[in-house]
Formats: sequence, C-alpha cells, structure tokens
Amino acid sequence: VPSAPAISRWLQTTVAGDDRFTERYPLRLLPEYASLIYTGHGGQPGEQCALAGELGAIWRLGIDRQLHGNERAVPMNALATLEVDSLPFIDPWLKHHSVMPWLRALIRTLVLPVWHLLIAHGIGVEAHAQNSLIVMRDGWPVALMLRDFHDSVEYVADFLPPGCDGPHFGARQPFYDDAPDDRYYRMGQVEALRELVMDTLFVFNLSELARLIESHYAVPEALFWALVSQCLDGYAQSHPELAARLARVDHRRTRIATESLLTRKLRGPGAGECHHEVPNPLATPIHIHSLSNH
Repeated sequence: VPSAPAISRWLQTTVAGDDRFTERYPLRLLPEYASLIYTGHGGQPGEQCALAGELGAIWRLGIDRQLHGNERAVPMNALATLEVDSLPFIDPWLKHHSVMPWLRALIRTLVLPVWHLLIAHGIGVEAHAQNSLIVMRDGWPVALMLRDFHDSVEYVADFLPPGCDGPHFGARQPFYDDAPDDRYYRMGQVEALRELVMDTLFVFNLSELARLIESHYAVPEALFWALVSQCLDGYAQSHPELAARLARVDHRRTRIATESLLTRKLRGPGAGECHHEVPNPLATPIHIHSLSNH
C-alpha cells in the first residue's frame, strides 16, 4: 500500500516520456496517486494492534478524468460476456463496424501498448481483463486504459533501457534494494516478464474473447490467434532497433507457463506459486494473405 504511488509515478513518467503511447499505441493510466495504511498506536494489545497492517486504502484517478468527448470506457471482461437475450455484449458494435475490421482494431488497441511497454521499456504489467479497459468511440476501440499497479508490475534491472532506473520509493528504497530478485517488483530474469505479460494478456484475457468470437461469429480460434501473431509481427517490422530485445523475450517458444489459479486455491493460503505449461498459439508466425472470405 505505501508503495502504490511510487509505482504509479514511475509508470506515468515512462509513458509521458514516449510519444508513441499517444500517437501509435494509445495508453492511458489510472494512477494510484495516494495511499494510507493503519499502523496502530504504539503496539498496544487488543483490537487496535490486530488491525495494524491490515487496514489500508489506495486512491486511484477516476475513469472519467481520462475520457474525452463521446468516449466511454468498457471493462475488458465485459467483451466476452452474453446479455440476457444470449447475444454477446459486443454484438451491436460488430454489426455496425463488421467483425474483422473491429477485431483487428481491438487486438491492436489492447496488445500493442502492453507489448511496447514490455519490449521498448522493459516493464511488464498484469494486463488481464480485470485490469484492462478499452476506450471506445462509437463502438470503435481507440485506446487502452490500465489500472491496479501496486501489486502487478514487474521489471528486470538489466532489461530497462540505458539510462533508465527502476521505481524510486523514497525512504522505503533500501527495503526494496536489499530484497532478493523475484520478491517484489524487481525480477531476476526476462522470462518472468514474458510469463506475466503473455499469461495475463493472452491466456487470461484474449482467450475468452477468442472462444466467444468463434462460437458466435464463425471466426476460427486459429484465425484469431493468427491476427494477434500478425499484429506482433507488424510491431517487430516497425521497430527493427528492438530486435535484440524481442529475442530476449522469446514470445515464439513452443510452450508457455501459465498460473494454475485453481490449484493454488485448493492448496490453501500457504501454497506457493503454481504453474503449468500450455501450447503457445503464437509459436509459429502465420502469414495471412487475405481475410476477405472470413
């Protein structure tokens, strides 16, 4: 809780310093600008002491402060839901804009800001559907909005761009500097960043939408992931200077690790990290010559 504003300031500085987050990969943050935690009164016994460290609050910028004109923000987890009439929540937008153009725009809007933050700036964010909002203008995706940073941001010191430092925590800095890698925000290997981003963005976010698009609009899941793969290929072609950094992330590996959420819950509160491997649909680049027939 005390570290939340420092993490948000670090992300805000990073995004504000790169015009591509405005011009090419629109990203808007909902920073956690203040926090407070109850520490008790002199370690007195009783209820006050029991609440120490257990009661806190984090203040986050309101969504409306990051919207302009007729824009609206839609939680990503709403996009894969069905209404009471059994039609998808997104059905009016797909009928208005048609499925494939809208789907391409959504993938670009959701994937590229997160990917650019990882590849160009060495920062991994937990971009699952709960933390991601899509900014819509007349049902068309125009920007990504991210939130919940205090416990869902990772970096690797030697993967940060030259001249860039990790977050500055003020008086708490020694606490983080002296901690081992993989304990808090600083990871020891780039592999941890790839796992965080691919797990949350693809496995626990886009996979739900891929299933819905296939079942309701006859777009095969393989084609959905081919669009994602094509989007990432386009990013690589646009940024040849980042080729070495992309190679370190190694997002084309055959299998990727994903968090075993149910296993961890069943093992109880004392369980450590639980993972299993799944096939990576992005392992083999797929070149799509024409999608006009889909």
